[in-house]
Amino acid sequence: STGGDRIMVTKYYYIFEDVRRYDVVVFKFPLELSRNFIKRVTGVQNEKFLVYQGNLYACGLDEPDESLRIQRRPVETQRSIWIQPEGAGQMLPDRDVFLKWWRTQSSLSSFDVSSNALRTKSGNVRFEYGSVIRAWVSDQVRTAVGDLMVAFDAVPQDGAKVTAAVENEFGRFELVLEAGGSRIDHVRNGVKRTHPLPDAKLRPGRKSEVEFLVYDGQAVLVLDGRARAPYEAATAIDLLPPPSGTIQFGAEGAVEFTNLRIGHDLFYKGEESRDSNIEDGSVRRGDDGRLRIGGILRIGPNQYVMMGDNVGNSHDSRKWRERIYTLKDGRKITFESQAEMTHKSEVVREVMQRLNLTEPPLHYIKADREGREWVLYEKDMDPAHRGAEDRPFPFVDRKHIIGKAFWVWWPMGRWFKMIR
Repeated sequence: STGGDRIMVTKYYYIFEDVRRYDVVVFKFPLELSRNFIKRVTGVQNEKFLVYQGNLYACGLDEPDESLRIQRRPVETQRSIWIQPEGAGQMLPDRDVFLKWWRTQSSLSSFDVSSNALRTKSGNVRFEYGSVIRAWVSDQVRTAVGDLMVAFDAVPQDGAKVTAAVENEFGRFELVLEAGGSRIDHVRNGVKRTHPLPDAKLRPGRKSEVEFLVYDGQAVLVLDGRARAPYEAATAIDLLPPPSGTIQFGAEGAVEFTNLRIGHDLFYKGEESRDSNIEDGSVRRGDDGRLRIGGILRIGPNQYVMMGDNVGNSHDSRKWRERIYTLKDGRKITFESQAEMTHKSEVVREVMQRLNLTEPPLHYIKADREGREWVLYEKDMDPAHRGAEDRPFPFVDRKHIIGKAFWVWWPMGRWFKMIR
């Protein structure tokens, strides 16, 4: 096929390295081994694993300290993940477009927007992201997200300061950039802490590329492509209000801003069900084998949990279910629940025509674990096991991991048919 992205995979990487959390891997789908999947590793072997408030928490199975700790992504991984909110594209073509997305209490005469640049003049000017419709940032399914990023290029004049801030369930994180050094201030429950960044300096009259990342309970400044030491506000699991976040940026003095952009993090979700409601902030300590909201999952040796970056619509560890039928001759047919197509009348009709069947089957299984197709009638089934065994199947075994994906691209072959 000439369609679709191409994925470059190194099959030898894990001969020398361990499979690590947040690696993007290609693996054989354990319930249909003829199919290859690509997902991100979120849970690793020998740990207790929890999805809570959009983030991932874990601790070792045999660790004396059983407190669950937030699992932070490396900065470079996080920089590749940020998702632009819907509609938040080019924000600086002119003042009217800018003010559709950014609110300000500053005088309109204190700044100007034109030709894809915002220029402050004097005094303290501050902008907050949000339209009249929505003041918070949400993902594709309208879930409020607290882990946010604001980035821009800034050219300050002598004596000017640049500020950026994110406020979320972990508190308020404010970045102050100056020529003599910078800092991150964090305020939570009325307590203020300051994280100095003495080597992060603005250069008057010269462009600085600024990224302010607030995610996984920490804040990180990336200045001119270099990540500075993070400020960690929280490590162990904490009872938090529902995620919600706001973004601000501004200046004291004359600064030219270009290349303004924002992003929100992936908001990880477990399986939703009536008995997994944790609106009260509680965490369920039992493990029923399901990767559900607020439930701790025990991951054994050589087992891994995989989740897609398309959190709202990914067929991953949260949704896999193993189904088993027992035949009269004692054989067991093991398959993934979505492979049973009996309920799809158009599929059954096609199968009957293709196989010259005279009556509809009791069960039609498109592919079992080995990729084999099955058409079953009442006479085939073990009368002592009429129903299917059905259970969650959230794990990928180490032996089914093919390799690490390290490059996804759209080759010229997609358009010019030069690459196959």
